[in-house]
Amino acid sequence: CSLNLFHRQLPASMESRSGGGSASTPRPHSHGAENAALGFPSGGNCDDLNHAIKVLEDMIAWRKSDLNLAHVGTQTYVDHQKRIKLSRSKSKGLKKNATVVGIASLIVSLKCRCKKMTYDIEKRISYLSGYLNGLQDLNGHIREFFADALLIADKNSDPELSLKEFYSQRIEISFSENVSVDNWDAYLEKELAEILVSKPFGSNLMDITDLKNRQEYCAFRIMDQIESILESYEEKKTLFRLKSLIKENDVETKIVFYLIQIPGIFQYFALRFFSSNYT
Repeated sequence: CSLNLFHRQLPASMESRSGGGSASTPRPHSHGAENAALGFPSGGNCDDLNHAIKVLEDMIAWRKSDLNLAHVGTQTYVDHQKRIKLSRSKSKGLKKNATVVGIASLIVSLKCRCKKMTYDIEKRISYLSGYLNGLQDLNGHIREFFADALLIADKNSDPELSLKEFYSQRIEISFSENVSVDNWDAYLEKELAEILVSKPFGSNLMDITDLKNRQEYCAFRIMDQIESILESYEEKKTLFRLKSLIKENDVETKIVFYLIQIPGIFQYFALRFFSSNYT
């Protein structure tokens, strides 16, 4: 004979003591799975937490459907009520725990993503920095010009404060100009075309048209690299152009900075041009 483990017929004498169930479907999980969910510890990964919660929720729904008001006071009815109450309490605790674990996992994920994005940006910036450095080595006399690209920590969205924090305490930095530009692509490309390789090899013998074409070509290539660096960030970006004077041990250096805020990693992407001739 076949045996239905879920709904076997009890003798009448036992039926009155135990109480018959009303569920129309077999229980969705075994007692072992239900007990494992009830004993699930705090912490754990999200998948295990969510599975334990699902087991409890499924069993709560099934036990409620199996309650038979005609058998109130029987052992079956009492056991169902106890298990439903216990499971509800445990499920509530696990959901709270899952929220905490989920937030923690999200924070870790965001930190990892931020770290990876910063690494990718730093790698691309290093390429651009080498390109700028090489170009300005060809400009003017030896050591007359210098340029590079770098990241500078964003301090309260204040470019001047960020630059002061970037340089050490023994270096004095002052600013003669601080201009912000919203639609800066064309503006920056024009600025670069004027500042790059203005005196190839220290002479003014190059044909002015050829020089202008070469400057515009180099500026275009640099803008391509900047777009590649910032392409992952869709938020509107502002460019800050700052003229500064740096003093260290009675030596003065004029620097023009171009700073672009990078949302999400709290950094400025910076272009830095040194020269004793900038006005």
